[in-house]
Amino acid sequence: MRKISYTGVYSEHVSLKKKVVKGVAWVLGLQVAVQGLSFITAIVLARLLLQEDYGIVSLAMVFLSIGETLGDFGLANTLIQRQDKDD
Repeated sequence: MRKISYTGVYSEHVSLKKKVVKGVAWVLGLQVAVQGLSFITAIVLARLLLQEDYGIVSLAMVFLSIGETLGDFGLANTLIQRQDKDD
């Protein structure tokens, strides 16, 4: 019995699907690593700092996180996509 080979559009679709799955896995793995490292850092800081000092550091981390989130908003991606910033 001879195997049927699928070529053309179907093979490109499978290749794209594999690329998407691989990309999602990398992003998910990166997010898990970042969150885990952040959690470990918080535990170490809680052990090393006094209660008042840890509160100040935690508050600063919250504001830095908010600033980082609000500061980006995809502006860098927009500038990279356009050759002329004046459009």
